[in-house]
Amino acid sequence: MRKLDWFKELPFYQIAVLYMATRLYVNLYQVYIPLYVQETLNVDQSYVATVPFAMYLSGFGGSLIMKQINKKIGRKGTFALGCVVGICGCVWVWFGAGSYFSEWGIFLVAALLGIGGSTLLITSLSITADLIGHNVEGGAFVYGFMSLVDKVSNGVLIMIIQTKDPSEGWYYRSVITYACGSACVLGIGVVLTLINTRVGQRRKGKLSPVMEILEESDVTDSDGGIDNPAASCTSDEKPAVPSICQLKVEDHPSQCQCEIPKLCTHRPAENGKVDGRY
Repeated sequence: MRKLDWFKELPFYQIAVLYMATRLYVNLYQVYIPLYVQETLNVDQSYVATVPFAMYLSGFGGSLIMKQINKKIGRKGTFALGCVVGICGCVWVWFGAGSYFSEWGIFLVAALLGIGGSTLLITSLSITADLIGHNVEGGAFVYGFMSLVDKVSNGVLIMIIQTKDPSEGWYYRSVITYACGSACVLGIGVVLTLINTRVGQRRKGKLSPVMEILEESDVTDSDGGIDNPAASCTSDEKPAVPSICQLKVEDHPSQCQCEIPKLCTHRPAENGKVDGRY
């Protein structure tokens, strides 16, 4: 596909918004959680390091669990589940108060945010890879466009957030609750629009006949290559054993791999005998 052809595909924009929502959620809570702990909760300075550590550690563990869930409900369902977990963490930040929250409740919130963030990030990258599919020549362009949308949206939103007064007691709590929570809600909305969409499937009229064949075939060999005889014939490397695209084994007796040489009819035996006959 040409670069301009990507702009004719609706899933291209949907997944761009999906990835944008993911990066908004992840970047915002990573930036503002330490400030929330230090400025709003006014806890011991060691929490500035231990709370983010709890987020990253729980995110790693959550990614292992979500791998199994992904096999059951698919990528879209896993992404939506990660959004729900993230929303739970954002809501808890808004209602969290008291000594219990400052002592150990903030670590549970950090765990929810970390699990949600790792799930969204990993799943969104997987969905982007599904969008590219066999069009690997456009992979760099697609990931570059996703990154561009991510950086622009993050910059604009942070500029808007910084127009408010950080000295207010509700400032950092509101940023995590509303900004991060809204990003998760946006992600769920995009997933709902993708329910009936097969990500990576192109409109047939926009593809060449060869690419249509590759899109319809999901069969790959163990090395990740396309199990396609036509593709094997065009390979520049010469295979060690003649393939189906080359001459038959009768024309290459030396390449015969019969398990019982005495019963082989492809290669001549000693003294000119083949299968007991001259």
